[in-house]
Amino acid sequence: MRKLVGLRDFRKFFGDGEKVVVGFSSGPDSVFLVKLLLAYSGKLGLKICIAHLNHCLRGKESDSDELFARKFAQRHELPFYSEKVNIKQEKAVKKIGLEEAARNVRYNFFKRACCYFGAVKLALAHNFDDVVETGLMRILKGTSVEGLSSISSRKKLGRIFIVRPLLSLEKAKIIKYLDAGGEKFRIDRSNYDTGILRNSIRRKLLPHIRETYNPKVDAALARLFENASVVSDFIRGKGRKLLRSSIKTGGINVDCRNWRRENTAVVMAAAKMLLLDLGIDPKKVTSKAIHSVVQIALSQEGKKAFKLAGTLFVKEGNSLLIKGEGDKVREYKEKKLLLGRKYITETILVETEILDMSSSVIKSAERHFSSHKDFNFQKGFLTEVQFFDAGLSGSKIILTTVKKGRSYNPTGFKGRKKLQDILVDAKVPFSIRANLPVFSNGKGDVIFLAGYRIADKFKLTEKTSRVGKIKLKIKIAG
Repeated sequence: MRKLVGLRDFRKFFGDGEKVVVGFSSGPDSVFLVKLLLAYSGKLGLKICIAHLNHCLRGKESDSDELFARKFAQRHELPFYSEKVNIKQEKAVKKIGLEEAARNVRYNFFKRACCYFGAVKLALAHNFDDVVETGLMRILKGTSVEGLSSISSRKKLGRIFIVRPLLSLEKAKIIKYLDAGGEKFRIDRSNYDTGILRNSIRRKLLPHIRETYNPKVDAALARLFENASVVSDFIRGKGRKLLRSSIKTGGINVDCRNWRRENTAVVMAAAKMLLLDLGIDPKKVTSKAIHSVVQIALSQEGKKAFKLAGTLFVKEGNSLLIKGEGDKVREYKEKKLLLGRKYITETILVETEILDMSSSVIKSAERHFSSHKDFNFQKGFLTEVQFFDAGLSGSKIILTTVKKGRSYNPTGFKGRKKLQDILVDAKVPFSIRANLPVFSNGKGDVIFLAGYRIADKFKLTEKTSRVGKIKLKIKIAG
């Protein structure tokens, strides 16, 4: 196994002592990935957790997959988390395709699983064959240079870092290794259904190309996708840098002077990131929408406007102004709170307590943490409960909004992160980004940003004697 994936390559994906959640389907790839993680866990000190989603697509077979996953976790003494979700029902309710419904359900499940385990690293078992099939499928459907990147070995999903350490490993080698060791795994019989595009590519198109045109087409396609990935990463990096350098006034004003001097591909990337950062539905972030934003941003003629998904883009001089719901300035620019008191306005409710450290408080904190879900910043209310070390914070808490340049060290991360960068990475819409609550101690040290993690400095430990509890509800739209 170690010859198939070396420790040096493995260290690119995992840090020493890191907690890793594995998306476990019960198939050969995920079984192999867990065995590989276990093989290196001694040297790296990895803490491995198993997460299995029963998607209910194959009836009793899906239930058997879940049972296999549960027993596999028990046999290897690994923490286990599972959910049962009817994806066909999700498809009907959301009126979307089955593949899209499955993807949405799967990644939302992964977010909850990582939250349940208190982890920020998610390992998925996609392999070399998946890279080739996905890239070819995108070519057939129509794609951009970014789409040609196929499957990324590293990706950010909200607060979670997704890694795929098996992308250079062929499926046949994985199967051969597992068979040689007598390792059991489950087979998804729907993989043989050639009525599904991916299966048709795997079982019909690729074999035909290998036999008729190029026996090494898989390697050729992989090189194309790898080169596209390098180019795409470069363009995205330049686009992100351009966007960040252009944003003014909490993200509702974009200075477009630098856009006119930049390469078109970079400007397109910046425009796409702008739309996604605003929280606009990715389905509506089409090539046409991106071109419209670029056109108005680069325009030097008078005042122009463009509207997309309830967000208005207005060009005035060198500035692109962004207007939409939730632009009102909140009423708590800076408010001093005493733990044990309540603060309430039309848009925000903050209830605070000081508790003595006890087993019931710990269980309550763990319960809130395990049920924590990513916030929907598009509508309704943001609610949250946070527990922190009141002995370190003191009883006087300062409530403010996000200020430019401010940073802190969230639990689970090495080093400090700027609040604005956290919100950008989490794709929090510009219109509310500058108004999210930030709680600090009297010295100005950030305790937590609403919707995000407690600062490492203020987390509960064995030495904690007094616990601060903040229950927050803020109106974020309408």
